[in-house]
Amino acid sequence: MKTILVVDDESVVLRAARMLLEMEGYRVLAAEHGEAALACLDGAPPDVRPDLVVTDRMMPVLDGIGLCRAL
Repeated sequence: MKTILVVDDESVVLRAARMLLEMEGYRVLAAEHGEAALACLDGAPPDVRPDLVVTDRMMPVLDGIGLCRAL
């Protein structure tokens, strides 16, 4: 099963993305900002690491550009 990490500070977007992607058969990880996404990935076993990251650009704490740089 492929895993997608969705990062967005708007809860409505996270819920909609999770619902749509899970209906298509993906495992979905969700985070509210870049720092939370990095924490989610820190120490994650290889089978949980995402195959794709979809991120918002403008978010509090750590934005999408900062997240991409950190990854």
